[in-house]
Amino acid sequence: MLESQGEGVVMWAIDSYQGNPESITDIAFIYGGSDTGEPLMDIATSFVGLASADYIFVEQQSSVRHPAYEAVMVMLEAKDSGEAPTQTAAFYVLRAHNELWGILCETAKDEMNKRLPIFNRIVETFRALQSPS
Repeated sequence: MLESQGEGVVMWAIDSYQGNPESITDIAFIYGGSDTGEPLMDIATSFVGLASADYIFVEQQSSVRHPAYEAVMVMLEAKDSGEAPTQTAAFYVLRAHNELWGILCETAKDEMNKRLPIFNRIVETFRALQSPS
């Protein structure tokens, strides 16, 4: 599965605690390259467009708490494939030191409310020390 992730995925983590036995909770850290100056919400919604084969847009949160970086978040829901329970995802976009980063946190729909504070805390403590290039 890791090899099927895009080039920008610099780290991919799987939660060892499995709540819903038919679903995996995972987090992907994505390097987006140099900052284009485009509004972060526009970048987040363009990701939704690129991922529209797999996700549908649910809601946006224009500001996410981070002590050092500008950040936004959009909630996504996986399109129902009929094979697994519906997954939801919180996709965060951060502007850090003139670079863009994405953090995609995916879990079962029935677990998102419980896990969202943890995902938010992961984002709040994220620090970009250097680009992967």
